[in-house]
Amino acid sequence: MSLAVLEARIPSVEYIGERHQFSVIQRDGKEAVLWERRVPEQVQSWLDHLTVDDWPEARIVLKAGNVKTCLLQLFGEAELKTSPHLNWLIEDVTSLAGQLSQMLNSPTLRMRVEVITDDACRKFHVDNVQARLICTYSGPGTEYSLSGNADLPEEIHRVPTGQPMLFKGKQWSSAEEVLLKHRSPPVSGTGIRRFVIVLEPLLENVEQLHP
Repeated sequence: MSLAVLEARIPSVEYIGERHQFSVIQRDGKEAVLWERRVPEQVQSWLDHLTVDDWPEARIVLKAGNVKTCLLQLFGEAELKTSPHLNWLIEDVTSLAGQLSQMLNSPTLRMRVEVITDDACRKFHVDNVQARLICTYSGPGTEYSLSGNADLPEEIHRVPTGQPMLFKGKQWSSAEEVLLKHRSPPVSGTGIRRFVIVLEPLLENVEQLHP
């Protein structure tokens, strides 16, 4: 079968229309939640015209209440001009961080702000974390699959650009095995770049390893 990106829905993925509905991730049998929202057209156009120098890169452990201040500093250091579009982006990430922190009772988060131009995490996998929220703000979104073949699954689904998706990880407090896997889409050698922000709760006394 070809690796065309599918639009069919997976029963273990909950498709929601409002941010507060991310809490359905706590239901048994649900392995991920995808917020089907549309980024304002002018904001998306602005995001798509940013260069790799405009988008900062950082991996930071911080309190959810400090996300906005941290992002303002990061984009300020990247010398990105303040605008309503940048404000929308920062408020969006701040709101997602607050929702995740409150929902999973985790005041401390790990945040990654990344530019991806290679085939990072090219194999389908389950993260060794409690949960991970990924939003690709520009470029092709995260791919996910129920196939057991990490290298060449028969069916690949892709998250639309700008839509946040929350995945359960191996450390989720449940006896259920997480079967839904995801990966960064292959873009090496294509000239495509992805602007991604990742948020995950930080559990006390647990080392969380990125695969």
